[in-house]
Amino acid sequence: MNKCFVAMLILLFSVMINACGSSTKNNENNTDENHTDIAMQLPSIDIIKLKGKIEYKHFEGGFYAFIDSKGSKYTPINLDKSFKKDGLKVHIVAQRNLDIYTTTQFGEAIKIIQIDLIDSDDERINTTKDR
Repeated sequence: MNKCFVAMLILLFSVMINACGSSTKNNENNTDENHTDIAMQLPSIDIIKLKGKIEYKHFEGGFYAFIDSKGSKYTPINLDKSFKKDGLKVHIVAQRNLDIYTTTQFGEAIKIIQIDLIDSDDERINTTKDR
């Protein structure tokens, strides 16, 4: 039992030492690698452009949702009061917020960056930026 314990300690220490010494490269040689590591740590900004309708949903106390032309569901977390109209056709540019959950549990939460009204000919008629 004592030999087994010693063998386990040696194995544990060798793994720890190996893990600590795995990146012994010179800074000149791994500058691109460092930039890649930093970029991988930054949160990705997922910007989407969608066309669809604002709809009022009566469940969960009532809220305004966005349903795109393909039927995907979104909950805009910063929809301006002037666009809170059931059936309003709009084109939006938005940022996905995958780390935000809402009580509506209706599709993805999005932050609107730009929203444009669309007339019956699918032409933009009003622009609101930087929400």
